Amino acid sequence: MTATADLDTVSRQAGWSAALSQIGSRLTRLREARGWTRARLATEAGISSGYISLVENGFRLPSLETAVLLPELLGAPAHALLVDPGPDQPSLLRFFARHGPRGSRP
Repeated sequence: MTATADLDTVSRQAGWSAALSQIGSRLTRLREARGWTRARLATEAGISSGYISLVENGFRLPSLETAVLLPELLGAPAHALLVDPGPDQPSLLRFFARHGPRGSRP
């Protein structure tokens, strides 16, 4: 593997990690704004509070179904976890378009 390939891999991994972190932060903000605990959100969604914690802390990527369900339960648009809340944050949709769903270039 070349140094360029190593840098590309590190860049993709950093981008993927940032994307997971953004999803988790957005979920936390939505949940806290609603005044819900992780346990309440988990119960309403039919998943474990441990899984909610993993998503919020950037360790798990929710399925598309879950990524749509969670914000809807919290009174937000279905796309709230995947779309930028403002222009100063990088777009997850742009990241996925550039790197694919698993962080590799198409």
